[in-house]
Amino acid sequence: MARDGVVGNWHDPAGQFAHFSVADPANLERWDVGSRLDALKFEALAGMRLQTDSRTNWASLLVDGEALVTLNRPEPAAFAKQLSYLKAYANLRLDRSAEILAQVGDVLSFVSMPVSMNLQRHRWTLELLQAMVLPIITMEKAMKNALAARRPMEYSAQIQPMITTPAHGSFPSGHATESFALVEILAALIEAAKDGQGGPTAMYREQMRFQASRVAQNRVVAGVHFPVDNMAGALMGTALARLMIARATGVLKPMTGVQIKGDLDDYGDFNLDDLTAIFNGKPQGPFEALPEPVTPPAAPLLGHIWTLAKQEWS
Repeated sequence: MARDGVVGNWHDPAGQFAHFSVADPANLERWDVGSRLDALKFEALAGMRLQTDSRTNWASLLVDGEALVTLNRPEPAAFAKQLSYLKAYANLRLDRSAEILAQVGDVLSFVSMPVSMNLQRHRWTLELLQAMVLPIITMEKAMKNALAARRPMEYSAQIQPMITTPAHGSFPSGHATESFALVEILAALIEAAKDGQGGPTAMYREQMRFQASRVAQNRVVAGVHFPVDNMAGALMGTALARLMIARATGVLKPMTGVQIKGDLDDYGDFNLDDLTAIFNGKPQGPFEALPEPVTPPAAPLLGHIWTLAKQEWS
């Protein structure tokens, strides 16, 4: 029983622990990395839900009941038509083999090359990327499971992937989702630290997008993905990253989501210009922005880590 700042033989006359307030985001700084990431992931996934329709083969990620990303699984014939791209890209395997093998478990090192990020200078940035991308991976895996798209080697024995085919669905591409999410977060962080100035910050975004595109393309070269998987992944990664950024920064303006509307029988190769156009409200084939915007809820814990990370780039 406490009385006059005394608990047994323990004294706290100055109230030195009184400033540790309940629900203070700064409390995160006292915990180990794993505990922080658990708390941040819980916050990041708040309000997220997956809705599916087995009759029309679509799945939609909802934020507080509003659709942010809606994907229709292509018909088997549409996937089969894309096998010609995989056979053509296989000619690049000798040139790309080293980076393909390295990218199996690491895309951040490649995507972040233009900005020279390192552990000594950017501790909080690396943790922020984890805090935002780990829940995106969770949502990506849920989408993959729902859509249950088969891998290229299940369509043709001639594909012969050069790496082990992952034991989960092909559509959307996880590497594309994660790579483009990382680009969006890093670019937004650097731009925020530079007070939204153009010039070099815009070039960083462009170069990182080229890197992400190459990571995604390498999965087609390796024989484990179709080009259409990359477009779906890039759209999903960009949309979800923008959601995380909006929640962390408190700039809770309505966000435009993305969807596939119509069939993908005539979809060609992945194109960065198409990705840009779609988010600028210009449909590209079956890919288009959602007409109804999403207003995300705030995420104060993510916001605290965002502030710490932003200081590393100022």
